[in-house]
Amino acid sequence: MAYKNKAVLTKKKRTKETVFAVLLGCVGCAALALAIYSAVTRRFIFMAAYILACIFSIIYTVIKINTIVPIFAADDEEYLYLNNWKNKFFPFKPDKGFLGEFMPDKVTLSKLRLSNIQKIYIGSGNFIARTLPESNFAKELKEYKKKFSGMLKRAEFIHITSNTDDEYFMPVTDFDPEALANIIKDARHQSASLTFMTANRKIRRLVPENETKLKW
Repeated sequence: MAYKNKAVLTKKKRTKETVFAVLLGCVGCAALALAIYSAVTRRFIFMAAYILACIFSIIYTVIKINTIVPIFAADDEEYLYLNNWKNKFFPFKPDKGFLGEFMPDKVTLSKLRLSNIQKIYIGSGNFIARTLPESNFAKELKEYKKKFSGMLKRAEFIHITSNTDDEYFMPVTDFDPEALANIIKDARHQSASLTFMTANRKIRRLVPENETKLKW
């Protein structure tokens, strides 16, 4: 599909995450080779340990790839598209207990007409939760912070409210700020009454001040 604007991880962040994923994959391959060698030499305790290391390396590699590749925010001047993990917060399945952290989550695509957007907020989870204390986002964030507060500490999100009060949100941590700003401008063009608030200084510099109402 052809998009006018598409916001994804910055090139620097994608490169860093890709290198880490490749290293994890190499560790998994090395662990598999050592497991085979241990089996041949009848060192079965070492074999079991290497097999576990191989499995965990592969799982984390898949989760890293799930972090880099699939999620994005985009528009085609008529619709907004949010491609995000099903749970909306993490690349793994946080509701499946301990094992859920080793299970890559599925990705879903949400589509919303730009002219139906009423509000857009971009900032930390706390910023959005303070601004929208009764939102589903605030309630879900509160629950996830009980277990994943460290992961959520520096996370940034985009939160969208439609004119029918439906909520759409996804993480945009380390996303290209210029692409996000261009999406906001297109939404503003299609929805004259749109309210935009952000605590992201880079985006605030890119979007004209009369389109930004900052709320700390």
